[in-house]
Amino acid sequence: MPAIQPRASTRVSIQWQDDPPIEETETLVLTFPTHYLDLRVYLAGHPQHGHIQWAQAGDVKLIHAADAADDDNHAAAANLPSLEFIPRINSVPPPPSHIPKLADQASFETLPNGDVQEFGSMFNPDRMRNESYIEVWRRMGLRSLHDDDDGGGGGGHVPALRVEQQSFSSSQDATAVHAFIGHIGQFALGIARIEAPERDRFIAWREAYDFESRGWRRVVSVGQDEELVRYVPSIARFLSRADASRQGTGLSLDGEGEEWTVLYASE
Repeated sequence: MPAIQPRASTRVSIQWQDDPPIEETETLVLTFPTHYLDLRVYLAGHPQHGHIQWAQAGDVKLIHAADAADDDNHAAAANLPSLEFIPRINSVPPPPSHIPKLADQASFETLPNGDVQEFGSMFNPDRMRNESYIEVWRRMGLRSLHDDDDGGGGGGHVPALRVEQQSFSSSQDATAVHAFIGHIGQFALGIARIEAPERDRFIAWREAYDFESRGWRRVVSVGQDEELVRYVPSIARFLSRADASRQGTGLSLDGEGEEWTVLYASE
C-alpha cells in the first residue's frame, strides 16, 4: 500500500444517511503518516459556539478497502483508499452498551472539484444509533515556514512536520494529562485530555503561522489560559528546539520535567 501523505484538511459538510449535508463546526484535521489530530469546534450561531464537538488524537493506518466497507456503503467503498483512525485521546463519549461499537474506518474518493468524499458508518448521538455517513473534506494548501513559496505544488519543498505527545501526573495536583501537539506546514493543533473523577475534560487550541509577522497566531482556544499554557504549549516552543526534528527524541521544555516525545518529524 502507498504511504499516507501528510495533509491538513477542513470539513465542508457531513451527511447522515438520507439527511441533507450540514456543517456546524470549524474543523481542522492534521494527518501524518502514522498519527493524526482532529479538532472540531462549534461555529458561531450554534448554541454551543466555541465549545468542542470532537477532539481526537492518535494513530492512523491504511487498510484494505474491503475491510472498511459495510452493507450501507460497500458499493461506494469497495475500491477506494481506506483508513482506520485509532484514538489515544477522544472527547466523544462511547455509545450505550447495547449499541455495537464500530471501528473508525472510512474510505475516500476525490471529487471533480478536488474535494474528498469520505464514506463510513459511526454512532449518531442525535438518533442514538449507528448510521452511515458521508463527509466532504477540503485539503488545505501547505506552505513551508522558511519562505513564502506555496508548498502545495509550486514551491517544490516539503513542509515541516511535527507531532509530540505527553502523558504525566502533575506533581502539584496529581492530575493525569495526555496531550498531543502537531503541525503540518502553517497549520498547528494542540489537544489535551485532563482526567477527572466524574468525566475527563478536554482543552485545545488551533494556531496558524502568520507569514507577515513571522510568528504563530492563536485562532481557536478552548480551555482556561493557565491550563493551555501548562499542558499544551504553543507549537513555537517546540519548533525553536533544534532537537525537535529527531524522531523518537524526548524533550523537556524549560527544565519542567514533563517529557514530550517526537512521534513523527520531517523537514
